[in-house]
Amino acid sequence: MAAGVMPPVSGVVLKVVAPCNLDCRYCYVYNGHDTRWRDRPAVIDEAMARQVVARLARHCDAWPGHRIGICLHGGEPLMLGRRRFRRLVETIREGMGDRLATLNVQTNAVLLDRAWAELLGELNVSLGISLDGPAEIHDAERVDHRGRGSQLRTVAGLRHALDAGLDVSVLCVVKPGAPGGDVYRFLRSLDVRHIDFLLPDVPHDDWPARFGHLPPAAAADYLIDVAEAWLAEDDTGVFIRFLSDVFGLVLGGSPRTDAFGGGPMSYVVIETDGAILANDALRSCAQGLDETGLNVAAHDIDALLGAPPLIRDLIGGAIPPAAACRSCPELATCGGGYMPHRYSRARGFDNPSVWCADIRKLFAYARERLAAQTPLAAE
Repeated sequence: MAAGVMPPVSGVVLKVVAPCNLDCRYCYVYNGHDTRWRDRPAVIDEAMARQVVARLARHCDAWPGHRIGICLHGGEPLMLGRRRFRRLVETIREGMGDRLATLNVQTNAVLLDRAWAELLGELNVSLGISLDGPAEIHDAERVDHRGRGSQLRTVAGLRHALDAGLDVSVLCVVKPGAPGGDVYRFLRSLDVRHIDFLLPDVPHDDWPARFGHLPPAAAADYLIDVAEAWLAEDDTGVFIRFLSDVFGLVLGGSPRTDAFGGGPMSYVVIETDGAILANDALRSCAQGLDETGLNVAAHDIDALLGAPPLIRDLIGGAIPPAAACRSCPELATCGGGYMPHRYSRARGFDNPSVWCADIRKLFAYARERLAAQTPLAAE
């Protein structure tokens, strides 16, 4: 980040509910290294919501013509209840006006019934649903507080959303060692057409216990299996953001997410109490690593310029790649790795991604696949 310049924030993850009705085993909020969620208000109140919107509108006005996308998140945002949810959306739309680029909600869909689907359609809120695949894969991690799997309830919610004609995307966490092609085909059997895959958020200190028993590059094998199923289907109406980024980066394009790291962040997280945070997946690494010391009750978004140096560097993309990455031929494509995946207590962010071997295998696969497609290779 250049001295005296705060790049405009283009996205906000607004935490509207602090607790969750699920207890997913890989969740960085509730099963990571950070317990601050226990001390925050259970839900965002109307006064705080208005304050958030006022700060975001002011931030846009400082950059004429700038617009911000807002993702309603949690916890589980549907725990807010339909009446409060409606009022929150009205507050956002009234306060942001044409400064609002997009508005969506990320949910586990367990509470998503026909009434919720109708409300989301009425309010024109797009929908992201967390679904990891068939029950044997999804329910291995995504359980409720009684240890019961949630897949049947999530699929029921997804069907309500699709029946209501909602704009739905599915967010799927990679399960290394599982058959990724089966996951893809299952999601397509539900008529899901927009899918994103996420590598599990885990720092170096925790990776051996969670994934050290698996064969090398097991996450890459999962994603390559997905890619083969996706390419074999050959339906241009099906979009997979993560894999599109992999192929696009190999072709010299720019990433659309921070999944590979290396660039400035374009978003912030705002909690139910108004706290402004950096990437909250850093909770998987250590307590308070994403703390900016700012709150919308007292600070504008541009006050991030005066945040602690680590936060400024994270937001500005100023943390250099790990020493071990600087001679790697994939540095220009992977950017050095997603920041939460680079962290260790001993070396901070001076590590390659825990998924380095997987990422390199994915890029090698993409190059081979593109080379085999003569028309693509010639463009």
